[in-house]
Parts: sequence; C-alpha cells; structure tokens
Amino acid sequence: MSLTPFPEFDIPSPEELARILPQLDVQRFVARGGMGAVYYAVQRHLERQVALKILPYDIGELNFRSRFSLEAKAMARLNHPNLAQLYDFGETSGLLWMALEWIDGPTLYSRFQSGPLTEEEAVALVCQVCDGLTYAHRHGIVHRDVKPENIMWNSEGVVKLMDFGLARATQGGPDHLRGQDEERFLTPEYAPPEMLDLSVEIDHRADIFALGVLAYEGLTGTRPSGDYRPPGEVHPGLQGRFDLVLAKAMQRNRDNRYNDCAEFKRDFEIAASQPRELEVLRLLRRKSLGPLLALCGAAAVLIVTVLFAIAVLRNVITDNLREPPVVEKEPAAEEPAAEEPAAEEPAAEEEPPASRDVVLPTGSALYYSFEDVADGESVADQSGNGINATLHGARSVQGRRGMGVLFDGVDDVIEVPAGKLPLSSSSFTIALWVRAELEGVQGLVGQRKAEQEGQYFHLILIERELRQDFWGGKPVPLSHVMSTNFSGQWFHIAFTFDTTSRLSVLYLDGKPVSQIHFEGRVDFDGAPLIFGRFQAGRTVSHLAGALDEIMIFTRRLNPDEVTAVYNHGKVRPEPQER
Repeated sequence: MSLTPFPEFDIPSPEELARILPQLDVQRFVARGGMGAVYYAVQRHLERQVALKILPYDIGELNFRSRFSLEAKAMARLNHPNLAQLYDFGETSGLLWMALEWIDGPTLYSRFQSGPLTEEEAVALVCQVCDGLTYAHRHGIVHRDVKPENIMWNSEGVVKLMDFGLARATQGGPDHLRGQDEERFLTPEYAPPEMLDLSVEIDHRADIFALGVLAYEGLTGTRPSGDYRPPGEVHPGLQGRFDLVLAKAMQRNRDNRYNDCAEFKRDFEIAASQPRELEVLRLLRRKSLGPLLALCGAAAVLIVTVLFAIAVLRNVITDNLREPPVVEKEPAAEEPAAEEPAAEEPAAEEEPPASRDVVLPTGSALYYSFEDVADGESVADQSGNGINATLHGARSVQGRRGMGVLFDGVDDVIEVPAGKLPLSSSSFTIALWVRAELEGVQGLVGQRKAEQEGQYFHLILIERELRQDFWGGKPVPLSHVMSTNFSGQWFHIAFTFDTTSRLSVLYLDGKPVSQIHFEGRVDFDGAPLIFGRFQAGRTVSHLAGALDEIMIFTRRLNPDEVTAVYNHGKVRPEPQER
C-alpha cells in the first residue's frame, strides 16, 4: 500500500506513443507530474483534440491496474460543464492511458504563479468547483485529489476539474469500484487526516476538506500551515467573513464538516455577499461622520455577523475550529500562463432565490424531473399519471433545479408515445426549463400529426426568436425576441392555450411576453410528443442544449400559476441523506 506519489519515470516520446496508439496522432509532450505525463494528441477518426495521459508502468499493485478500467467507465459517464470529460482509455503494451477533454487554458497552479486571485475570481472558481464535485458525488464518485494542478480554465473562462485518476467510488456508488485492499495516493497539502489512515474508508467529505484548503489559498494567496490562522487574519481585507465557513469545511473530524458541497457553496456565497455592510462601517469611521452613526453601523454589522455565525456553527464542534492540517507547499515546475479569456456579454441578472415554500398548481398531467435517466430507458412521470417517455441518446446533466437532460443537436430526443397525452382535445399548458445558445433553429417540443392548419404544434428557437405556432406560421405565429443575455443560460418557457377564448400566451421566466388568438381548429393528437426536435417537411432541427423540469397541464394555467411553476424550478431540492 502506498501513501506517497510514484517516483519519476522515463517519459516516452510522442513518436513512441504514436506507434503503440495508432488511433491517436500524438503531437507533443505537455507536462508531467507524480501520477503520470500528459501529451497533446488528436483522435484520428473524430479529428478531436484530446489530452493523452499516461500512467507509469509500475503504477501500483495488481489490484489497482485491474480496477482501472472499471473506474474509467464510471468516470466516462460523468458529464458536467465543470468536469473534464473522459473520452477513451485502455492498456497497451503495459501502459495505462486515458484520452481526456483538451482544455486550452491555464491551471490554477500556474495562475497562482502570476499573483493572487481577486476575491471575485476566488469566489467564482470555488463555486464552479463545488458544482462539479456536487455532480460527481451525486453519482457516487469521490475525486480525492482536488488541488490547483488539477483545476483549469478553458478559453471561455469555464472552470474544469480534471484528473479523476485517483477517484474511488463512495459507499453509495457501484460495488465493483471498491476493494478491501486499497492503494492510496495523495497530495498531503490538501489531504484530510483520514486519508492517512488506511483503515478508514474515504467518502465525499475528503473533497470538501480539500475544497476548504483551496478556497483559503484562493482568498489569501497562501495555504493554511503550522499554527492555523483564520483567513480574515491573514488577509484583513476579507474582514473575517469567510472564517467560520472555511473552519467548518476544514475540520479534522469529518463528522463536523459540511454534509455536502452544495451546503458549503450556500454558506460560502452568503459570506461573499456580506462585505458591503462592513465597508459602510469602515467608511463611516474614516470620514468621522459621528460616533452615533458608527455605533449604529457597528450594531447592524454585529447582528448580521451573529446570525450568520449561528447558522454556520450549528453543527461545528468549537474545539476543532483551529485545527486544519497544514504543511508547506512543495515547489513545482512552472507552467506557462495562458492569456485571460475575452470578456463575454453579461448574462441575464439572477433574480432573488425563490422561497422553498412554493406550491405547484394542482392537476399536472405530466411531470419529468430527470433524476437517474439513461439512453433507451424510460423517463418516469412523477405526476402519478404514468405517462412515461423514452430517452433516445440524450444524457443526464446538471439541470436548473436538479438533474436535467443534455441533447447533442444531432438526433437526441425524448419521445412520449402517441395517444398517451391528447393535448388538442382540451386547454393545455406546457412549461419547461431550457439552456441553449441562441443560434440556428432548435426544436424544443412538438407534436406533428400532419402539415395542415391546426394539425401540428411546436415550440422552437430561431436564433433569438422564441416561437410557437400550430401550423407553419399560418396565421402569424406567436413569438418573442429574446435578449442575447439569455444565450447559454437557463431560462423558463411556458405556453398556455385556452380552447374557449382561443387565446395563446407565451411566457418567459414566469412573465407573459406575447399573446394571440388562434381561431382555427386544432387536432394534433395521434402523434408522439417529441422534446428536442422540430420538423417541417423534410427539414429537421434538433436541440443542442439542455432541458429540465418539464410539466404539462390539461388546462390553461393563469399567470399566477405560471409564476409558481417558474419559482418552483428556481429552488433546488433539499439534499437527500446518503
């Protein structure tokens, strides 16, 4: 059993690797580390750039090598914007290798070499790593080596957590990914105490500890070491706002840490939102605006701080607050820093989070939340009406509320069988969360019986135009031109149709944005209801994006009810005990 990284090993040349891996055009050596070496390569049959990682020939005991393919298969199923994708893997001529997503940006380690992060950069980084880890943990995978060398930015500024080569399944994960005899490789600076005890099974809380160290380093420019000092003491500009959050994340006793990354992220974001009250007090004192104003400001800050402390410390044992392990950073080879990504157009402003007391309208005919879905399997209808659908190709991905479904823009769809949900025989409402780039033609949902007036229904995106109609734009379709700020972000769409008044209304993020009266007859029952595709004649356009929380009602929801559906989708479910 090993508790230390492997020694240096002879690095093969790109030409040597190309001979034993003919499916890859291995072009150049990139970097090496304690767990292997990385090359830039191209998959020949897909012309796709990849990072080829090879592991040493003496990577460990036999059980490690035999478990390698099983763990790689589990990692390949992880698909999340903040996790580097594993494309392929294998063992050739005794060499273990993985073809991973190529990320054209710097590591966090190299970014640290050019100077400390700003508070805004550190908060954004930590929150994105939280999102990636939350997804991995939900699928039973622990990273076990979260550190700056394993975190990168791509050219669009998206944070990517890499190198799950040390990952092991948690107790809630697949049984075949756990073994009694375990080799344990770690980076001591970021490893929790339990990693040093081979009799203790490692769970997701090891990643939370490492995340706390990473957040401390990002905010202060230094890792905790020796006699632990709270981040607010190291960096007075932080004004103590993050002290309690990071102390809880880095508890030596894992039972006193956060239960999950989502809980840590929530408190971390609350701490990040506090500074303005403290800054007001500092300015009052500096400008000598009177002892009374300063006293009032101090009282307000004290109340905010005490309330926040009570919330964070409810599960913390105070004896351990100042005990995170620490060691000095080992020098490592510098990596070239990449250029900062170009500024993007600001995204639509986030609304305040909805209350968890949101009550959904009654009488839903169909409700898909997409927990635990897989290609070819049934999508369970949670409305209780048994209107299950089949997933064709689309994959599970982090959604707006919980888990969503990612469509490839080629042929992925969700299909509800014909006759299961006769919408055109009554008033109806369709509501769904969408994330897509506002470019090209993308089908969201449609039911196409025939190409005649009133005999098909669809919702589509045409560039920035959100459109609904019952037949090829005749009469004038219901439409709304969206702001470019929505591109690539989650937004909520709802459509209602009333058979009596013939009123069609289109909603965006809970607000009505367009309406018309459709006087023609509608009759598109008898055809399957398809999500992720639009068809007109021989023209077929698929969704290259994601959907989450689809709801259908066989009645017209009023505006307040549509708003309730929208607010419900903004609230993530409470984390489940595992």
